[in-house]
Amino acid sequence: MRDLPCEAPVRLQQSPVRITFVAPFAVSPKATISARMLPIAAELVAIGHDVTILVPPYDNPKDSGRTWRQDGVLIENMRRGAMPDFLLQVSLALRLAGRVRQLNPDVLHIFKPVGPGALALDVLTSHKSSKYMLVVDTDDWEGRGGWADVNPYPWFQKLFMSWQEGHVLSKADHITCASYALVDRTRLMTSGRVPCALIPNGPLASWRAEGMAGRELRTATRARLNWTPHTVFVYAGTVSRNHDLDIALEGFAAVIKGAQTSAKLVMIVTGDGVVDLRRRVAALGLSEYVEWSSFMEHRLLVEMLCAADVGIFPYRDTNINRAKCSGKVMDYMNAGLPVLATDVGMMGQYVANGLTGLLAPLDDNGAFAENMLSMVDQPGVRRHMGLAGLERIWTEFAWSKNIGQLESIYMA
Repeated sequence: MRDLPCEAPVRLQQSPVRITFVAPFAVSPKATISARMLPIAAELVAIGHDVTILVPPYDNPKDSGRTWRQDGVLIENMRRGAMPDFLLQVSLALRLAGRVRQLNPDVLHIFKPVGPGALALDVLTSHKSSKYMLVVDTDDWEGRGGWADVNPYPWFQKLFMSWQEGHVLSKADHITCASYALVDRTRLMTSGRVPCALIPNGPLASWRAEGMAGRELRTATRARLNWTPHTVFVYAGTVSRNHDLDIALEGFAAVIKGAQTSAKLVMIVTGDGVVDLRRRVAALGLSEYVEWSSFMEHRLLVEMLCAADVGIFPYRDTNINRAKCSGKVMDYMNAGLPVLATDVGMMGQYVANGLTGLLAPLDDNGAFAENMLSMVDQPGVRRHMGLAGLERIWTEFAWSKNIGQLESIYMA
């Protein structure tokens, strides 16, 4: 296991830095803004900086033109019109670029090197008039070998995304990466010419209060949901077409077959893979044991997680999974849940095997099933692991501890 950065926060002795974050898509239902951008921005605001998040809501039209402040951070959604996707992406990129010019920040931080935010960078650099530092963040394996291969994009879009990823990264003054795999990949893509730093995800400060409130409501929430007599396993997240949740379904089938008490599997999911997931549940004869929920307000999600018993997150060993730094695992830990995961990529940094949860070896579906079965009828073990995970997420990964590294990048 590699050591994670643990620098103490830097408190600047000069004027606050004006920082503009550019998002890759809408605030919801995808998680990059809520799990990565907003926690970083909120901590920067808490220590005196000025942060605005600009959002191209092409995938959530109801947010078009909306502006609000959340956790001290100003969030501005660009206006979007009704037009073909390509024109919409260009239109949003132009709007993003125009707003960046108006804000004239000291630091421009583009999140994801693909999409309209990345396209806005080309508009800006073609007529760059300000002296902002340009930082690009990468939190997924976007191009060839990653999402460009598995998503059902037209061939020309796949080629463009693969080119755009490398092109945008090469323009940065500094690159931030969510995982070790992305650090290694980015250094190869840029031939080491651009400074690159690991900035792993951490919890939003306001989540602490949400978790405390959810845990206080645990007994009442379980009774309301009729979960009281059951061991409740939960998965929360976006389900893509190439999802790995069949591993969890096989494990849950073993639980239903081998456990002495009843169990439920709760799926809080959105995404293109949900239809296939429901088919698999039915094919395995698990429909009566599985409950379904969709995207919900974060406070309500936390209440449900706190009422569950075990959080699950199976992974196969793929480029995409090695590059991820899951925000939902932080939600599980903040809810006081033990986490059952596969030892892929950053999972081993967050889940301490045997202490805050259990890690199954790579490509060992049987071990994942055994880990699920071991959690049934073990309320004491679950509680001990969950409390250890709760302490770990706030002592090792809180942004108040780790924001100093990003501050030092901005001031380089």
